[in-house]
Amino acid sequence: MAPLTSEYTRWDRRLAREIPFLTGIFRERGVKSVLDVACGMGRHAASLAQAGYRVTGIDISAEAVASARAHAREQAAAVSFLEGSFLELSRVIPGPFDALYCVGNSLSFCTSEEEMQRALGEFRAVLRPGGVAVAQVLNYVGIAERGERLDFVRSFPRDGSEEIVVKFFRFGEPCWDVEFVTLKKQGESWRAEIDSGSLLALPRETFRRLWGEAEFTDAQFFGDYARTPFDIHLSRDCIAVAFAPG
Repeated sequence: MAPLTSEYTRWDRRLAREIPFLTGIFRERGVKSVLDVACGMGRHAASLAQAGYRVTGIDISAEAVASARAHAREQAAAVSFLEGSFLELSRVIPGPFDALYCVGNSLSFCTSEEEMQRALGEFRAVLRPGGVAVAQVLNYVGIAERGERLDFVRSFPRDGSEEIVVKFFRFGEPCWDVEFVTLKKQGESWRAEIDSGSLLALPRETFRRLWGEAEFTDAQFFGDYARTPFDIHLSRDCIAVAFAPG
């Protein structure tokens, strides 16, 4: 699938929403050490390091890890980045951490409920007793009810030319297809490139159950980064905040 790149991800807007949410949770729990799971290009990790947290990031993509390291150097942010999957955290990363987060709908790239439960078990394994985990996925039920197949259309310049990216969903059960169509202008004509992938479209109640099966406690669910209570019909996101036993 096409990666979310800095050209068409609105990082200023994302970080302005997501970093205050994370740091608010972290302050409440006395968090000092943080693991960024599926860290991507490392924008969140660098911002949190600049805010004084000890941050480690992990991503399965070597390209993303290289980009994250470069960004951290540019920002003079002390972050340790590793390559690996969220299905093998306890093997790859020395813990425990006070907190971890996994945003950008990354958990939906699990291929089954069993795989997501395994990922959540890995989250618990690298947290200290009482540590906090934050994970965001889409509210698939609400999006399907509203028929929101089109996720976004964005344009941006690249290499002196214009590109337009269209992202849309094809609803299915239990997985959705997600497709990116990139239109690249070459002279007076346009060329199209298509990338696609699959998302495990679990409803909130299944998501809640998997946290319990992974032995997390006191799970809360929010519909956005303003801590609005989750509404299955109205919320765009489903953001879980849960705690390791201890």
